Amino acid sequence: MTWASYPSGQHLDQVWFSGFLIVLRLLRLVRMRYLSDLVQERFWSSCAIMYQVAQMLLVVLVFAHFSACGWYGVGRPVENSTEGWVARLNLQDKPLGDRYLAALHWAVCQFTLAGGTEASPVSGEEKLYAVIIPLISVVVLYPLLGRIVIVMNQLWISEAKRNVAEV
Repeated sequence: MTWASYPSGQHLDQVWFSGFLIVLRLLRLVRMRYLSDLVQERFWSSCAIMYQVAQMLLVVLVFAHFSACGWYGVGRPVENSTEGWVARLNLQDKPLGDRYLAALHWAVCQFTLAGGTEASPVSGEEKLYAVIIPLISVVVLYPLLGRIVIVMNQLWISEAKRNVAEV
């Protein structure tokens, strides 16, 4: 059938219906674009916040690492000496990983200002180091940990607002 053979009313109904379907498809595309933007916004805002938290936690881990290395450096025995926390805990013959974990455990415990590990200071250098690290952690790490709490609260608040908006 050619276009000219349709009765005029039937052709207009088909054109109108096909136009209606095109508009529905366009509206569906607009809606899909909106949903895509919404999902992307939620995903990226959450990812950005988690990225900030990961960066701050990395700073904490690096500080803990350097504190542990310093603690081990101050306490390692020199020339069969029995002085120092490494010798007192009989770690000098243990693998380096065990000694590092003991030093890292001490360093992380110092961040809480509780102290209290088996690797307590013995020599004067160790005692001085054991005083300096908690002071540095108060100045450097506590504001950083406070910032982590603020960022996490922002994430929870934004999620709560989104949940309320959906209901």
